[in-house]
Amino acid sequence: MLFSYGYEFYFSVIQNTEFESIHPAIVSVGSLGFGLPLAAMGDLMLFKRVIKLLLLIAAESWFIWFWVVSELSWLAFLPLIPAFVMLQIQLPKIKAGE
Repeated sequence: MLFSYGYEFYFSVIQNTEFESIHPAIVSVGSLGFGLPLAAMGDLMLFKRVIKLLLLIAAESWFIWFWVVSELSWLAFLPLIPAFVMLQIQLPKIKAGE
């Protein structure tokens, strides 16, 4: 949401151009719809903490770019698919407690 405010501020005040942007409430709902499942899946995954952090930053950057900047909502949620697949692959080890 802060990125959407900064993006809107940059173009409206600094660039002095008018453009249609997504309402911050919609950005918040989309961010929660993306971030909460991703955080839950990421918490369960059997990766080192540094790798989880890097993957989270990459996924959130992807989401921000396609949700706020490009306004391609269907493409913004794409990182949830590989996260779900990785979780399903690791699920037997997670259940075994390894």
